[in-house]
Amino acid sequence: MLVLRCDYQYVPSGQDFTLIAEGAYPSGDTLEIWDITDSTNELVLASGAYPTLGATTQRSLSPGSAPTTFVFQARIVNASGTVEGKSYPVRVTVALQGNSSDQGYIPYYINPQKGCVLMITGGVEGADSTGFSPEISLSPFNFTSPVYQFSYENPSHVWTETAFTSTPTFTMPPLDEDGLWRITGYVKESADPDSKPYLAKGHTYAIAAGQSIPTGWSISTTGAAGLGDEVSVTAPSGYTCYQFWVARMHSNNVHSDSTCQTSNVLDLWTSELGTYRIQAFGFPEVANKNINDCCAGTATPLGTVYVNVEE
Repeated sequence: MLVLRCDYQYVPSGQDFTLIAEGAYPSGDTLEIWDITDSTNELVLASGAYPTLGATTQRSLSPGSAPTTFVFQARIVNASGTVEGKSYPVRVTVALQGNSSDQGYIPYYINPQKGCVLMITGGVEGADSTGFSPEISLSPFNFTSPVYQFSYENPSHVWTETAFTSTPTFTMPPLDEDGLWRITGYVKESADPDSKPYLAKGHTYAIAAGQSIPTGWSISTTGAAGLGDEVSVTAPSGYTCYQFWVARMHSNNVHSDSTCQTSNVLDLWTSELGTYRIQAFGFPEVANKNINDCCAGTATPLGTVYVNVEE
């Protein structure tokens, strides 16, 4: 079996993401990762031997471009160049995202590839509270003399940047404005200019503050959830069927929806840092009492809640 997976499926322009191919195949064959977005010009991104192959890549857009979806595939290729096996395609959507002063961000560090990972390490309270101070950190890779800059946006869409420093951690000022705060960070070599493209960029995460829990809702966690936790979110009762929509706010509001269900409880697995937005809809019973037809009826919006997730 041949499998291709990606660590993120929605990324800001120019930001690194990792594709991992896994599979078993005959000796002498090669495992490859392809960009097949344009069927008339398919590109080999990486090739390697059994059993696992990874590739770090990025895609950039021009300012003002609309989001673009790229398609990737893992392939098994024999010594004569014949493709003997293909994985299911993986789609990664790239879009401009307000990341402080950098939009269509293109990194300079390519040989060796340098990068950084931004983490929310503590101090993230429940989404319904204000005045808490998230603690964030940057972990660089392939740097020799790194310095760090942190950048955050308040709900009024005003960005604030720190000066570059040798300290890889930063405690934000209290989040005293209701809404979504966005957080990102940059790493560069200390001797390089303080501007793009001489920067490696972390992911941009959102943290909710002051988003009160509506009447009839409840959340099993008090304060922030931990990464990898399971959180039970309960919507108001009184309907035959329910459907939940979940958006990871650091993914530009791209949402996934649950299947139609008779329970008003959603068990949410917090697999990524940042803030999740959960919306619920209630549906009345249908004449044939078929659960699959229930959520095709007229939906009643039941409200929205937010869950903050930290490491």
